[in-house]
Amino acid sequence: RLFPRILAQVEATHANLRRNPDGLRLVRTAEEVRQAKRDGVPAAMFCLEGVHPLRGRLDRLDRLVDRGLRAVGLLHFADNEAGAPAMGRGKNQIEGLRAFGPEVVDYCAERGLLVDLAHINRPGFMEVVRRTPDPVIVSHTGVTGAYAHRRNIDDGQIRAVADTGGCVGVIYSRQFLGGPGMEALVRHLEHLLKVGGADTPALGSDYDGYVIPPRELPDASALPRITEALLRRGHAPEVVRKILGENALRVLEAVPPRS
Repeated sequence: RLFPRILAQVEATHANLRRNPDGLRLVRTAEEVRQAKRDGVPAAMFCLEGVHPLRGRLDRLDRLVDRGLRAVGLLHFADNEAGAPAMGRGKNQIEGLRAFGPEVVDYCAERGLLVDLAHINRPGFMEVVRRTPDPVIVSHTGVTGAYAHRRNIDDGQIRAVADTGGCVGVIYSRQFLGGPGMEALVRHLEHLLKVGGADTPALGSDYDGYVIPPRELPDASALPRITEALLRRGHAPEVVRKILGENALRVLEAVPPRS
Protein backbone atom coordinates (compact mmCIF):
# COMPACT_ATOMS: atom_id res chain seq x y z
CA ARG A 1 0.00 0.00 0.00
CA LEU A 2 2.96 2.35 0.46
CA PHE A 3 3.91 2.82 -3.18
CA PRO A 4 0.53 4.21 -4.35
CA ARG A 5 0.64 6.63 -1.41
CA ILE A 6 4.09 7.84 -2.46
CA LEU A 7 2.93 8.35 -6.04
CA ALA A 8 -0.08 10.32 -4.78
CA GLN A 9 2.19 12.55 -2.67
CA VAL A 10 4.52 13.14 -5.62
CA GLU A 11 1.64 14.01 -7.95
CA ALA A 12 0.13 16.34 -5.33
CA THR A 13 3.48 18.10 -5.02
CA HIS A 14 3.73 18.54 -8.80
CA ALA A 15 0.19 19.92 -8.88
CA ASN A 16 1.03 22.46 -6.19
CA LEU A 17 4.21 23.45 -8.02
CA ARG A 18 2.20 24.11 -11.18
CA ARG A 19 -0.29 26.24 -9.26
CA ASN A 20 2.36 28.27 -7.44
CA PRO A 21 5.67 28.21 -9.38
CA ASP A 22 7.06 31.12 -7.36
CA GLY A 23 6.39 29.42 -4.02
CA LEU A 24 8.60 26.37 -4.50
CA ARG A 25 10.75 24.96 -7.31
CA LEU A 26 11.65 21.33 -7.93
CA VAL A 27 15.38 21.00 -8.69
CA ARG A 28 17.76 18.18 -9.60
CA THR A 29 21.13 19.83 -10.29
CA ALA A 30 23.47 22.17 -8.43
CA GLU A 31 22.98 24.86 -11.07
CA GLU A 32 19.19 24.63 -10.64
CA VAL A 33 19.69 25.14 -6.90
CA ARG A 34 21.84 28.20 -7.55
CA GLN A 35 19.35 29.60 -10.07
CA ALA A 36 16.49 29.17 -7.61
CA LYS A 37 18.54 31.10 -5.05
CA ARG A 38 19.21 33.88 -7.57
CA ASP A 39 15.47 34.01 -8.34
CA GLY A 40 14.52 34.08 -4.66
CA VAL A 41 12.49 30.84 -4.89
CA PRO A 42 12.90 28.01 -2.32
CA ALA A 43 14.30 24.86 -3.92
CA ALA A 44 13.03 21.34 -3.23
CA MET A 45 14.38 17.93 -4.17
CA PHE A 46 12.61 14.56 -4.18
CA CYS A 47 14.42 11.96 -2.06
CA LEU A 48 13.33 8.48 -0.93
CA GLU A 49 14.06 7.57 2.69
CA GLY A 50 14.08 3.77 2.66
CA VAL A 51 13.31 1.49 -0.29
CA HIS A 52 10.54 -0.30 1.63
CA PRO A 53 7.77 0.79 -0.80
CA LEU A 54 9.64 -0.67 -3.77
CA ARG A 55 9.28 -4.22 -2.41
CA GLY A 56 12.29 -5.34 -4.42
CA ARG A 57 11.08 -3.88 -7.75
CA LEU A 58 13.36 -1.57 -9.74
CA ASP A 59 10.52 -0.70 -12.13
CA ARG A 60 8.95 1.24 -9.27
CA LEU A 61 12.17 3.20 -8.91
CA ASP A 62 11.94 3.99 -12.64
CA ARG A 63 8.54 5.57 -12.08
CA LEU A 64 9.87 7.77 -9.29
CA VAL A 65 12.92 8.85 -11.29
CA ASP A 66 10.62 9.86 -14.15
CA ARG A 67 8.86 12.15 -11.64
CA GLY A 68 12.07 13.81 -10.46
CA LEU A 69 13.60 11.55 -7.79
CA ARG A 70 17.19 12.59 -7.06
CA ALA A 71 18.41 10.57 -4.04
CA VAL A 72 17.76 7.13 -2.60
CA GLY A 73 18.27 6.10 1.01
CA LEU A 74 18.26 2.33 1.38
CA LEU A 75 16.98 2.18 4.97
CA HIS A 76 14.94 3.93 7.61
CA PHE A 77 13.90 2.60 11.03
CA ALA A 78 12.99 -0.88 9.74
CA ASP A 79 14.66 -3.54 7.66
CA ASN A 80 13.66 -4.24 4.06
CA GLU A 81 14.80 -6.18 0.98
CA ALA A 82 17.98 -4.08 0.74
CA GLY A 83 19.38 -4.43 4.26
CA ALA A 84 19.01 -3.68 7.95
CA PRO A 85 19.00 -0.39 9.90
CA ALA A 86 21.53 0.76 12.48
CA MET A 87 18.62 1.41 14.83
CA GLY A 88 15.00 0.27 14.78
CA ARG A 89 12.97 -2.81 13.87
CA GLY A 90 15.03 -5.57 12.31
CA LYS A 91 18.37 -4.01 13.20
CA ASN A 92 21.32 -6.32 12.56
CA GLN A 93 24.90 -5.20 13.14
CA ILE A 94 26.45 -8.24 11.44
CA GLU A 95 24.52 -8.66 8.20
CA GLY A 96 25.51 -6.61 5.15
CA LEU A 97 23.38 -5.81 2.13
CA ARG A 98 20.55 -8.14 1.19
CA ALA A 99 19.86 -9.16 -2.41
CA PHE A 100 18.03 -5.99 -3.43
CA GLY A 101 20.71 -3.68 -2.00
CA PRO A 102 23.38 -4.15 -4.71
CA GLU A 103 20.66 -3.86 -7.37
CA VAL A 104 19.63 -0.46 -6.02
CA VAL A 105 23.24 0.76 -5.70
CA ASP A 106 24.04 -0.25 -9.29
CA TYR A 107 20.81 1.33 -10.53
CA CYS A 108 21.71 4.60 -8.82
CA ALA A 109 25.14 4.60 -10.48
CA GLU A 110 23.54 3.98 -13.87
CA ARG A 111 20.85 6.67 -13.53
CA GLY A 112 22.83 9.29 -11.61
CA LEU A 113 20.99 9.11 -8.29
CA LEU A 114 22.66 10.02 -5.02
CA VAL A 115 22.97 7.11 -2.61
CA ASP A 116 22.07 8.17 0.94
CA LEU A 117 23.58 6.07 3.74
CA ALA A 118 21.56 7.54 6.61
CA HIS A 119 20.04 4.83 8.86
CA ILE A 120 21.77 1.81 7.30
CA ASN A 121 23.80 -0.49 9.57
CA ARG A 122 27.59 -0.37 9.46
CA PRO A 123 28.23 -3.55 7.38
CA GLY A 124 25.74 -2.42 4.74
CA PHE A 125 27.16 1.10 4.85
CA MET A 126 30.70 -0.07 4.11
CA GLU A 127 29.52 -2.49 1.43
CA VAL A 128 27.78 0.34 -0.45
CA VAL A 129 30.90 2.52 -0.24
CA ARG A 130 32.99 -0.28 -1.71
CA ARG A 131 30.51 -0.93 -4.50
CA THR A 132 29.49 2.48 -5.81
CA PRO A 133 31.72 4.47 -8.20
CA ASP A 134 30.17 7.79 -7.12
CA PRO A 135 30.39 10.05 -4.08
CA VAL A 136 27.84 9.08 -1.41
CA ILE A 137 25.99 11.18 1.14
CA VAL A 138 24.76 10.66 4.67
CA SER A 139 21.91 13.15 4.61
CA HIS A 140 21.29 13.38 8.37
CA THR A 141 23.28 11.80 11.18
CA GLY A 142 25.38 12.43 14.25
CA VAL A 143 28.94 11.15 14.74
CA THR A 144 30.09 8.90 17.55
CA GLY A 145 33.30 10.89 17.97
CA ALA A 146 31.17 13.74 19.34
CA TYR A 147 28.44 11.66 20.98
CA ALA A 148 28.27 7.87 21.21
CA HIS A 149 24.87 6.66 19.97
CA ARG A 150 23.92 3.61 17.89
CA ARG A 151 22.27 5.87 15.28
CA ASN A 152 25.49 7.86 14.72
CA ILE A 153 28.37 6.95 12.41
CA ASP A 154 31.96 6.33 13.50
CA ASP A 155 35.31 7.67 12.27
CA GLY A 156 35.82 4.77 9.88
CA GLN A 157 32.51 5.52 8.21
CA ILE A 158 33.34 9.24 8.03
CA ARG A 159 36.65 8.48 6.30
CA ALA A 160 34.92 6.07 3.93
CA VAL A 161 32.47 8.78 2.83
CA ALA A 162 35.27 11.34 2.51
CA ASP A 163 37.28 8.93 0.34
CA THR A 164 34.38 8.80 -2.15
CA GLY A 165 34.27 12.60 -2.31
CA GLY A 166 30.94 12.61 -0.51
CA CYS A 167 29.58 14.59 2.44
CA VAL A 168 27.89 14.03 5.79
CA GLY A 169 24.97 16.16 6.97
CA VAL A 170 24.67 16.69 10.72
CA ILE A 171 21.18 16.11 12.09
CA TYR A 172 19.61 18.69 14.43
CA SER A 173 18.10 16.11 16.79
CA ARG A 174 19.06 16.64 20.43
CA GLN A 175 18.75 12.87 20.92
CA PHE A 176 21.60 12.14 18.52
CA LEU A 177 23.64 15.28 19.16
CA GLY A 178 23.84 14.55 22.88
CA GLY A 179 22.85 18.00 24.11
CA PRO A 180 20.08 20.62 23.96
CA GLY A 181 22.11 23.55 22.65
CA MET A 182 23.98 24.79 19.62
CA GLU A 183 27.32 23.76 21.08
CA ALA A 184 26.38 20.10 20.60
CA LEU A 185 25.71 20.62 16.89
CA VAL A 186 29.01 22.49 16.49
CA ARG A 187 30.89 19.62 18.18
CA HIS A 188 29.63 17.21 15.52
CA LEU A 189 30.56 19.55 12.67
CA GLU A 190 34.01 20.07 14.12
CA HIS A 191 34.57 16.34 14.51
CA LEU A 192 33.70 15.87 10.85
CA LEU A 193 36.21 18.57 9.96
CA LYS A 194 38.87 16.85 12.05
CA VAL A 195 38.31 13.34 10.66
CA GLY A 196 37.04 13.91 7.13
CA GLY A 197 38.46 17.32 6.22
CA ALA A 198 36.77 20.53 5.12
CA ASP A 199 35.01 18.89 2.15
CA THR A 200 33.04 16.46 4.32
CA PRO A 201 30.63 18.26 6.73
CA ALA A 202 27.22 19.58 5.69
CA LEU A 203 23.92 20.48 7.35
CA GLY A 204 21.46 17.62 7.75
CA SER A 205 18.62 19.29 9.71
CA ASP A 206 15.69 16.78 9.65
CA TYR A 207 13.03 19.38 10.45
CA ASP A 208 10.22 16.83 10.23
CA GLY A 209 8.02 17.83 13.18
CA TYR A 210 9.20 14.88 15.29
CA VAL A 211 12.85 15.79 15.80
CA ILE A 212 13.50 18.16 18.72
CA PRO A 213 16.19 20.59 17.50
CA PRO A 214 18.68 22.60 19.58
CA ARG A 215 16.94 25.38 21.47
CA GLU A 216 18.67 28.02 19.33
CA LEU A 217 17.32 26.44 16.11
CA PRO A 218 13.52 26.24 16.46
CA ASP A 219 13.05 26.57 12.69
CA ALA A 220 14.95 27.41 9.48
CA SER A 221 14.82 31.16 10.12
CA ALA A 222 17.41 30.63 12.87
CA LEU A 223 20.03 28.99 10.64
CA PRO A 224 22.30 32.09 10.57
CA ARG A 225 23.09 31.22 14.20
CA ILE A 226 25.07 28.23 12.92
CA THR A 227 27.17 30.57 10.78
CA GLU A 228 27.74 32.88 13.74
CA ALA A 229 28.70 30.00 16.04
CA LEU A 230 31.25 28.59 13.57
CA LEU A 231 32.82 31.99 12.93
CA ARG A 232 33.07 32.64 16.67
CA ARG A 233 34.95 29.35 16.99
CA GLY A 234 37.52 30.66 14.53
CA HIS A 235 36.60 28.68 11.41
CA ALA A 236 37.57 30.36 8.16
CA PRO A 237 34.72 31.82 6.06
CA GLU A 238 35.57 29.53 3.14
CA VAL A 239 35.21 26.47 5.41
CA VAL A 240 31.91 27.76 6.77
CA ARG A 241 30.61 28.24 3.22
CA LYS A 242 31.46 24.62 2.45
CA ILE A 243 29.48 23.45 5.48
CA LEU A 244 26.51 25.68 4.64
CA GLY A 245 26.04 24.24 1.16
CA GLU A 246 29.08 24.17 -1.08
CA ASN A 247 29.96 20.59 -0.13
CA ALA A 248 26.46 19.39 -0.92
CA LEU A 249 26.41 21.27 -4.22
CA ARG A 250 29.78 19.77 -5.15
CA VAL A 251 28.38 16.26 -4.66
CA LEU A 252 25.31 17.11 -6.76
CA GLU A 253 27.63 18.21 -9.55
CA ALA A 254 29.73 15.04 -9.23
CA VAL A 255 26.65 12.80 -9.63
CA PRO A 256 24.63 14.35 -12.48
CA PRO A 257 21.31 12.81 -13.54
CA ARG A 258 21.88 10.24 -16.28
CA SER A 259 19.31 9.14 -18.82
